Amino acid sequence: MAIQFDPNESAQVTVLGATGTIGPFLGRVVAFSGKRMTLTASVPVTLGCALKVEFSSHIFMGEAVDVRQNGTILVHIHHSLKRVDVEGLQSRWM
Repeated sequence: MAIQFDPNESAQVTVLGATGTIGPFLGRVVAFSGKRMTLTASVPVTLGCALKVEFSSHIFMGEAVDVRQNGTILVHIHHSLKRVDVEGLQSRWM
């Protein structure tokens, strides 16, 4: 699946944890290649945390594999989903 993104487009980032979630908070996708995404975030995250990143028409679930002090996060993507028009699909099934 080819992912199109605009480096100026904001993303919603959510930290997923066993004790609850943090966010969503504002982020920006800086680079995207294969199963790796580099983003900047307005809230610091910890190395190894599970992340949900939403931008454009996609939702990504991944793990923070590198976290830098300047707010840059390298994410290894485990799952990706493309949003669809559910109402449009349901009307075709009825």
